[in-house]
Amino acid sequence: MAVEILIVYAFVLGAVTGSFVNVCIHRLPRGFLLHKPPSHCPFCNEAIRWYDNVPILSYLALGRRCRFCGIRISPRYALVEGLTGFLFAYVAWRTVGSGQADLARLGVYVALAAALVAARFVDIEFRIIPDEISIPGMLLAPVVSLLLPGL
Repeated sequence: MAVEILIVYAFVLGAVTGSFVNVCIHRLPRGFLLHKPPSHCPFCNEAIRWYDNVPILSYLALGRRCRFCGIRISPRYALVEGLTGFLFAYVAWRTVGSGQADLARLGVYVALAAALVAARFVDIEFRIIPDEISIPGMLLAPVVSLLLPGL
């Protein structure tokens, strides 16, 4: 039973992370800052309320439209959140669920999954992989390999 709860928790954490991944996908290739301005509709510029920013559920509750201007929200947002949630749950199931209970391995794998989702969706739209994703990965990979040689 504890493993199932962990997998559900991993999915929720992954969906929340997927919401941030969506911010990266939208802002990095356009040269915008990740932390400013707060989440807003790209069409009417209205700030998105916290309860309209709940991964997957808000997308469905709002009928896939902006609360203010009614413009259709791209399904990519819910897809990225769901995919990232699924990947986090899968990684949790494979690492902790299989009895390996290695939290360091789990952390490295979910971070890699999130970075790969961001890189892939930016690549689909812009045919680039932002330096903000690839350079930290290149710098962290040798460090992680030294600290966790079993990976």
